[in-house]
Parts: sequence; structure tokens; C-alpha cells
Amino acid sequence: MTAFIYVRKSVVADDSTTLSPKVQEERCRALAAAHGDTDPEVLSDIGISGAKVEQRPAYMRLVAAIESGEATSVYSYDLSRLHRNTAEALRFFGIAEERKVPVRLVAESIDTSGPTGELMLTILAAMNAWVSKVTSAKIKASLKRRFDETGKKNGGRQYPHPEIVIEAYQQTGSLTRAARKLNADKVPTRNTQSRGWSASAVASIIQREAPDLIVPGESRGRPTARPFRFARLLRCSECGGRLSASYETKHEYTSYYCAVANTRPHGRKRVPESALAEAIQPEANRFLVRAKRVPLEGDPREAAKIDVLEGQVEQLAASGLDVTSLRADLEARRTALSPSRWVKRIALGELRLASDVGAGDPTAVNDFLRRVFDHVTVDMTADHERGKVSIIEAVWRDPSMRASDEGVEDTA
Repeated sequence: MTAFIYVRKSVVADDSTTLSPKVQEERCRALAAAHGDTDPEVLSDIGISGAKVEQRPAYMRLVAAIESGEATSVYSYDLSRLHRNTAEALRFFGIAEERKVPVRLVAESIDTSGPTGELMLTILAAMNAWVSKVTSAKIKASLKRRFDETGKKNGGRQYPHPEIVIEAYQQTGSLTRAARKLNADKVPTRNTQSRGWSASAVASIIQREAPDLIVPGESRGRPTARPFRFARLLRCSECGGRLSASYETKHEYTSYYCAVANTRPHGRKRVPESALAEAIQPEANRFLVRAKRVPLEGDPREAAKIDVLEGQVEQLAASGLDVTSLRADLEARRTALSPSRWVKRIALGELRLASDVGAGDPTAVNDFLRRVFDHVTVDMTADHERGKVSIIEAVWRDPSMRASDEGVEDTA
């Protein structure tokens, strides 16, 4: 059994700030050592909002450790690192209390092993949720007031030097060539971590500052509404940028390419979607094999009832009846059965069709893959014309869900 430290930060801009992940971990280690826990395991959700717990893999791992009895104690910097929602906070501490796992917080000096600590946690959870809502309302009101006064939106950092962008566009006469010139001149973007200027970025500035200069019919980099299987999933091996997708109507052919190759040239090769599906399928199979082996948590009798109810719902749906309320009841029962509800849905076979990444519904396949993988890096230096694609790296959202080589072929 192990003591756990949980660290979370939505945006990491300055490691010297008080709540940087490094500072959180150091303070939590000191508190753990004071209680005799000298070698705790650190779980981190970095760059992830605290609003939705199901989108935080480290948090879900922590809950699973508490429920399984693996965790002996939990340490975190303050309550806001764990929760931004009162209901989720109460559920979490209810599970911890049921398993006799103390939760200790550095900033509030709270220890749930005593009744006073439990009372303070309930109050603080409600206060955190209230502060979050009030802050959000103030920000929205401030942005609306600015827009009413100036007519300009203030959502995030603005692009610098609009006059330089306009001049580059006037000189080159093209959005793409203007972006290429700005990159060559090393003109900074609004985001220091950006891969550089793109045609759509140039278009947004021209449209706002000098809309009369836009050439009618010129592409502004607007995304297509067509669903793609690997949208927002693939990255270029040359620059680390996200691959874009295109669809050729005449030949019904979908391919992926690095759009930055236009403005930061490194070779503009296209990767066929069919070849990508063949390359990614083996990794997707590993998740399905692992999901099958994950035991359903909770009362086994309830799991059996869910199986029966699922069959009844499918039969009624096939008869053309409205089963919306029954599906809601089914989902509620699944949620109560296990905290890792999406993994259990895979184990129950609800998203089985999405597992065939080459033939399943594109939207369902994309949802499936983006839940399994953070990103997949594709080798953009290889010759893909022969229909072979090399996957350099597949980064899993939860590495523990990747099955070993044994039994991977058996996905039935």
C-alpha cells in the first residue's frame, strides 16, 4: 500500500509562482514526511482544468487507488487542486472516509482523520465552487463591458504588430506568402510557444484591421465541418505540429498533411487515411484487450442487472420506441457501478464499433482514439505513396491501459 501526492495546475506559465507543480510537490512531501510517509507516489494533472474530474487521468487513478485499498493516505496542496465542484468533492471524501484513507491538505492545514477536518472540507468545497462561479461571472461581465465600449473582443492575448502583418500581406498579395515572410523575418506571434505564423492567423488580423484588403475567394484557413477519423490527434515528426486533414470528393480520398510545411518548409507529404488506420489499429487493440481484463467494480448482481437492462433497451430501440429515459437510467447505473465509467463502457461493448478505426463511424472513431491517446506522432519523412505509414510514438492518456504483447490479437 502507498501514500499518494496529488498535484494539479491548469496553466503553467511560471515555475516560480506559489502554486507551481514543483512547489506543490515539495510542500506535500514535507507534510507526508511529518506523518511518516517517506516515499509517496506523485500523481500530476498538468495543464488540465479542475472543472471535470473525468478529464483528469491522474485524479481518476487516485480515486481507483483509494477504492482498491492501494492508497493509505492522500496529500495535496489545497482543496482547489483536488476539486472545483462541491458534489465531486463530497463524493471523493465520502469514498476516502469509507475506505479509512485520510486526506491531508497543506494550505488549509486540514486532516480528514478528525471530525473537524471533515466539517471544514465540506465548507471549503462549497466556498471553492462559489468563488469559481463568481470569478467566471466577473470575467464575462468585464469582457462584455469592454466589447460594448470599444467593439473589440478581448479573449486572450492579441496578435502583436498588426501593421507589420498588413504590410507583409500587401507586399506578397497572398495569405500564405505573407505568413511565410513573417516567419522568415522572425516576427513574434501572440503565443511564444507557437509554431509560427499561418495563413489563418494572417487572415484574422487582416479581417479585423483592414478587411478591404482581403481578396474575394481567397482561403482563410477555415476548418471544414467534415468529420475525420484522426482529427486533432496526429502530429508531424518534423516540427511537432498537428496534422490537418483534407478530403478529395472526386476520388473519395482522405489524407493528412502538415499545414506548417507551407510557411516553415520541411516537405509537404500527405499520409493516406487508410494507411494510418492500418498503422494505428494494433495500438488501439491493446486498449481493448486491457479493457476486457479490467474487472467491473461494485456489486456483481448490479452488473448483471445492467446487462439485462442493456439488452431490453436495444430490443425496444429496434422496435422504434423512445428509450431516452431508459438509456438515462442505464447510464446512471453504470456511473454508480464504477468511477472509470468510460473504460467500463468499452468493457461492456457499448463502443465496440468505434474500435475498428478503419471502418467505424468517423466521429465515434475519433472520440474513441482521442480518449485513448493524447497524440500520435507520424513519420513524415517516409514515402507514404506505397500505402505504408510509420508511427514513431503513440502517447497514451493512461499508460496503465496499454496491454502487453500477449493476447493483443484477440480483440473479440
